[in-house]
Amino acid sequence: ALRKAFLTRQICAIESDIEMPRGNTRSLRITCVPLLDRDGEVREILSVTRDFTGRRQAERAIRASEQKFRRLIEQSAAGVVIGDADGKVELVNSRGCELLGLSEAELLGRRCDEVLAPAEGEPALDDPGSLQPGRDLRFERRLQRPDGSIFPAEISINVLDSGAQQLTFQDITARYRQEQKAERQRRIQAMTSSINAAIVRLRNRGELLEETCRTAVDEGKFCVAWVGLIDEDGELELAAQSGLGESGDELLGEPLELVAGGASENAIFLRQPMFDNDVTRAADTTPMRACATRSGAGSVISLPLVVEGETRGVIVLYAFELGFFEDEEVSLLGELAEDISFGLEFIAKEERVDYLAYYDTMTGLPNRSLFFNRLSRQLQDAQDKSRRTVLAVFDIDRFRMINDTYGRHEGDAVIAEVAQRLRDTVDEADTVARITSNTFAIALSDDWDAADIGHRLEELDEVLFAAAFRIGDEDVRVTATTGAAVFPDDARTPEELLGNAEAALRSAKSRSERCLLYSREMNERVAESLRFENRVRVAAENGELQMWYQPKVCSRSGRLRGLEALMRWKDPETGKILSPEKFIPVMEHTGCILEAGRWALRQVASDCLRWQERGVIPPRVAVNVSPIQLAQQNLVGSLVEAQIVANDAGTAIDLEITESVIMDDVDGIIPKLRTLASVGTRIHVDDFGTGYSSLAYIARLPIDALKIDRSFVSDLTPASEGLSIVRTIISLAKAMKLQVIAEGVETEEQVRLLRDLECDELQGFHIGRPLPPEETFAVIASLSGDLEKRA
Repeated sequence: ALRKAFLTRQICAIESDIEMPRGNTRSLRITCVPLLDRDGEVREILSVTRDFTGRRQAERAIRASEQKFRRLIEQSAAGVVIGDADGKVELVNSRGCELLGLSEAELLGRRCDEVLAPAEGEPALDDPGSLQPGRDLRFERRLQRPDGSIFPAEISINVLDSGAQQLTFQDITARYRQEQKAERQRRIQAMTSSINAAIVRLRNRGELLEETCRTAVDEGKFCVAWVGLIDEDGELELAAQSGLGESGDELLGEPLELVAGGASENAIFLRQPMFDNDVTRAADTTPMRACATRSGAGSVISLPLVVEGETRGVIVLYAFELGFFEDEEVSLLGELAEDISFGLEFIAKEERVDYLAYYDTMTGLPNRSLFFNRLSRQLQDAQDKSRRTVLAVFDIDRFRMINDTYGRHEGDAVIAEVAQRLRDTVDEADTVARITSNTFAIALSDDWDAADIGHRLEELDEVLFAAAFRIGDEDVRVTATTGAAVFPDDARTPEELLGNAEAALRSAKSRSERCLLYSREMNERVAESLRFENRVRVAAENGELQMWYQPKVCSRSGRLRGLEALMRWKDPETGKILSPEKFIPVMEHTGCILEAGRWALRQVASDCLRWQERGVIPPRVAVNVSPIQLAQQNLVGSLVEAQIVANDAGTAIDLEITESVIMDDVDGIIPKLRTLASVGTRIHVDDFGTGYSSLAYIARLPIDALKIDRSFVSDLTPASEGLSIVRTIISLAKAMKLQVIAEGVETEEQVRLLRDLECDELQGFHIGRPLPPEETFAVIASLSGDLEKRA
């Protein structure tokens, strides 16, 4: 150092460990500083010696500690990453490099929170730098390596007082799989317990299989479950499903396609569970498997259902996970399939016993005993719902002649064909039976009126006996005589009802009538109803209908604001004007309302045009629309045609629709109402307050006005309860920026109350009665005020 300082004329230093006389070692630093004269020559050299033995020892201790720490983390089975106070990696062990799929060089210098990259869908890791020193944070995450592979990890983050960060993580795949396996077995056991309870509780095959599939999805957490049963032709039909949605429901009862050598086919023929732990390899092999894989299925198992020693079907379970089915799972599910098979076998035996006791072996229809049992329940249900039940008993005419002419075998074939036609005709809620050799009974419940009963008996006879029967090599026409009785009009017990129907049958045979009701009064009502229905049909066809108009006035000024068009029928037989309540329901029942509705729109437009030609500008006219009309696609076209004519007259046509019709199909009616509104039609909600309305739906509807039902207005007084209801309806309408029309206004007091409540328009006999077009013209002229100004 001295020589170098002398030669270079620069400060030089050297560090060295020096052996001292007493045998200890000192770490010294000698610094030589050359002192120069005026000529730049070295005059002398200043030597400074410093003892840094303590610092050197501390550095050696730190290095020894670091080496010891490195050896310790290298021996750890977990990955360890050490970061500095800035959050950058400064130390990582080889296990950490192995787990993360990166070399030490690739990891050093990277941010700690970027090193452990969460898999897609996993929450991000907390920034270690945001943690408080001394806090130990533990959690689990699925981590993703640069090559895309994923593994579950248990992670511990610790921030030291110095700010250094230590991240410890280990692969918990084995533990994760064990926990998943335990969870899978727990789900299967819970599912098995619920299904076994259903086997004990349910005695219907379809209900048991549906409950099995539902439980497998809800409690077993399988993504899809379905059961197929082998039919008489040896084809596998879908009997129940869960998880496939509407596409699966459409396949119920349909033959299923099986993959040759697939899990289901092998399970059926080998009578043992068969599984595929990766269905994604053949996702589109069959429609069922394609649906399952679209639902996220990863693996599948097919379990045979063996009943009385024969394979009767298969239950198929799709799991979300790949590799779901291992030995323990397959064993548990195999036991479940045996339990279900036992339940199906028990149901089959019970069905055979019940069939012999309650069913006619030739036709498969209920016998007399079961008929009374079912009829009793049907009558109780009809009574609870205030409905009528018609019991019809029909006897095949000259059946003995068929047996004598063609033989008993052909006679039995006729009986079987009648039974099949009867099954194809009735609904599930109806009761049918073969009560004697050639006599059948059917009970039908509904909101019958006289006309309905007559029509239904005629339709039943048409369906059963209009088509010829094939007897031998001939087509033979077969007829029947029918007797009927009505509950509760004619009887209140099943025995009495059947007795009365059979009495009507005997009377019909003696009088050579095709059909006879037990009650003479009922026969007269049926005949009268049918005659009235025919008169209404003729009225619509012959132009006997009229349109009358009732004014609607402003509650403040009393000026005419609009008209409501009301259909009337002048009965040519009596000369009386009939109100719509008498004939509109009959029109709706027969379908005449469609043509009558189109005529009404055309007539209203024509009347408006005539009024305009005579010198007055008609107000807007509201036309009532039947639910049947509203369901027709051509309503918009009919309205547009009438609207064009009305516009030429300086006015427009509005529609009144009852609240109940709107709420029956809100989502379906909104687009249609919007289309009507787009052509200038205003929509009024009639009878508001009499039904159930959802304000959320009302707010969505393109409506312009609410009509307060007359039931709330008729008894409106300052002290009546209806006052608060009317006030509420008006407040609601104002809040929704809708007009309010009160119908049924009968007194001046009601006018005053409604005006005070800020009702916009009034309608009723106190304002004006419905009038024919000629008299309506005078009302328009008198109530319109300054026509030019209003126009």
